[in-house]
Amino acid sequence: NAETFEDGDRLKVSLTCSRPGDVRLDVAVFQDSETYRPLGEPRIRCGNNSIVPGAFAVTGPAPITVCVDPDPDGPRLSSPERRGAACITLTPLLD
Repeated sequence: NAETFEDGDRLKVSLTCSRPGDVRLDVAVFQDSETYRPLGEPRIRCGNNSIVPGAFAVTGPAPITVCVDPDPDGPRLSSPERRGAACITLTPLLD
């Protein structure tokens, strides 16, 4: 439910899947035209409000977009516009 972040904040990913079951996820963070995969491609038992293992730190003053693709058998996420991916954009908290 985050909307903003401060430099150094740690975030975790939670999601609800339309069909429960075991899934492998592609988790990508986009910032300043760079793509990061801080959680790799975790496997989870997905249901309501499932927590993806691990957390990651956010650094820098640019907005970030965090995306999760529940069907990583295709090409890996290369942009937040990927159809089927769930994404949220967070802006830096300005003083």
